[in-house]
Amino acid sequence: MKRISYFLAFIVLLSSCSKDKEPITKEAQCKVSSMDDLVYSYNDKGELVKLENGLYKKELAYTGNKIDIVYTAKVAPTVTRPYGTVTLDDKGRLGRFVNDQQIFDAKYDASGYLTEVKLSDIITGNAVQTSTLSYQDGNLVKIVSISANGTITQKNIAYSATLNQATNGWYADFPLAEVFQLRCPELIGLCGKRSRNLLREINTSFSNDASLNEKDVWSFVWNNNGNITSASFQFSSKSMNTSDTFRFGYQCN
Repeated sequence: MKRISYFLAFIVLLSSCSKDKEPITKEAQCKVSSMDDLVYSYNDKGELVKLENGLYKKELAYTGNKIDIVYTAKVAPTVTRPYGTVTLDDKGRLGRFVNDQQIFDAKYDASGYLTEVKLSDIITGNAVQTSTLSYQDGNLVKIVSISANGTITQKNIAYSATLNQATNGWYADFPLAEVFQLRCPELIGLCGKRSRNLLREINTSFSNDASLNEKDVWSFVWNNNGNITSASFQFSSKSMNTSDTFRFGYQCN
């Protein structure tokens, strides 16, 4: 499956239930230090500055309202190249992300929720896809993406009763990461307010071919300190069924 393989290659980062279930404790003062073999590093301000494993390294530099990301491949053919630049809006949220092929422009509502992401071609400036995000009871419940050729992709999202308190956890906000085509999942915390509850299920439908419809079911494991130690998904479609689990470490004050 192209989406999952892309996710694994570049990974670094309905209605809700009415009764809220708290984790054992909150994840306050903790930052993700690792995801599987990927190590996270932070500066003195607590900003993420590097992600690294045996295959690649991403380095983030902060200047004013911009974050420049540089990618280094550590296996042959080794190469270092710009990965993309994030421009923050006047509220410190991700306003634009630009890489060598695409431009992502984000819009937010008055409450601070991400409501639209427009993807454009960097050379022509033409719109490639526009995604509209809808919320209910503080949760992102639907994403409708319309491509330039008229194809409509719709994601319906369901949540558990557990409150979403994952530390710096794009994995708990996976639908938002998908809107940006998983280009910068480690910065998903900059995309406005997060969903109130913890992700449980994503059902995706395609207007041009129902046989492509797919389903993701997510589950999370907490430790006694209230940190999510693993995130698992089960993917199913007409042509494929697969699953994976990501494990996390933390540094806490």
